[in-house]
Amino acid sequence: GTNEILSLNEVRIYPNPSDDYIFLDFNSSVQENSNVTISLRDINGRLIFESEEVLSKGKLHHMLDINKFT
Repeated sequence: GTNEILSLNEVRIYPNPSDDYIFLDFNSSVQENSNVTISLRDINGRLIFESEEVLSKGKLHHMLDINKFT
């Protein structure tokens, strides 16, 4: 099954607006290393991006090239 992180302490998506890249940062109370899935959907709910990342000591910093979505 899928485990969801229910206790996010901070979520940041920046810069806004952006033409090239956005950054996704979040902190969780989960302190062990674990795999997370980042999913991005359009306004109609269609999946346009998905990536498996590693949550390292409760933190994740991910850079996303948004040029491929235009």
